[in-house]
Amino acid sequence: MTTPRQRLLDTFDGREGPVPWVELVVDDEVIQEMLGCDQVDWPARVTFCQQMGIAALGVYDWHRYGSITDESLPVLQHQPLIDSAADLDKLAIPEPAYEELRAEVQVAVAAIGDSGLAFFAEFAFGLDQTMADVGFDNLCLQFYDDPDFVSEVVRRYEAYIARLIDLYQWLPEVDFLWVGDDLASKNGPFFSPRTFERFFFPVFRRLAGRIRKPWAFHSDGDIMPLLDEILAWGPAGLHPIEPDAMDIFRLEETIGDRVTLMGNVDVDLLARGTPDEVASVCRELLERCAPGGRYVFSSGNSIPKWSKLANVEAMARTLRRLNAERYGEEAMWT
Repeated sequence: MTTPRQRLLDTFDGREGPVPWVELVVDDEVIQEMLGCDQVDWPARVTFCQQMGIAALGVYDWHRYGSITDESLPVLQHQPLIDSAADLDKLAIPEPAYEELRAEVQVAVAAIGDSGLAFFAEFAFGLDQTMADVGFDNLCLQFYDDPDFVSEVVRRYEAYIARLIDLYQWLPEVDFLWVGDDLASKNGPFFSPRTFERFFFPVFRRLAGRIRKPWAFHSDGDIMPLLDEILAWGPAGLHPIEPDAMDIFRLEETIGDRVTLMGNVDVDLLARGTPDEVASVCRELLERCAPGGRYVFSSGNSIPKWSKLANVEAMARTLRRLNAERYGEEAMWT
């Protein structure tokens, strides 16, 4: 029987078969509710994935070295500390903690054991960190007031991420990489193509060029105006095809032979809908996107804590049923 790991890697290569399910993040509170546990450790995450039929787990590098966490703030929930070039001495970005990262990977992989789950490492190419450290509104002003300052912040993160990529590529336990760097809102890209090209895309190209393992790119929002550029970086997967911002069926017709599409189950539906509504949406999505092999089942972002567990379970049931109907009982991994 094909393992979830192999099926996912096959999907990245465009080979048709049982559709794998992967989530960028599943909130610990969802896992706690499902398993009835007080704390979530790696064995609990593995058990959750096995019971739900999710094919992969990952580690994350979400460090921002020029801001502090403030959960009272919207969206990024970081208080920026780098207002201008005069504050650059506050942006002390260290070498990646190789031994700590390697140890974290080993603990996770030991928990995965012979379960057949894939393992990924996730990080951003630098826009996310720059927006957190400089502040979004201030960043937009600094594009004009002090472009060299912005470029220096991005350059410092490029050096850090390049070393991070090299570390994770060296570790055989890491099956694929996942780059999460939001470029857009539902109304379109955050900045003009010219601004992206001036400050970010050359860096993104260089970093993508270092990657030798399969990798997926994540951005919320409507990235259609940037899509040709993103595909030129060579990702194996494109996530999460946010349903209110992009039409996955149109993408399946136009670029479905070039990249594996991942996602599109509405997070708001998981929070507000019913299991029957979730099942109906998932069924249509799977029936239309699974043929051809380049589709990975996933939410339109992640599984946040406000998702209804019954709706997440409806996703699992729908996927199992379709895989069993289309590909036989061997598709039932749990």
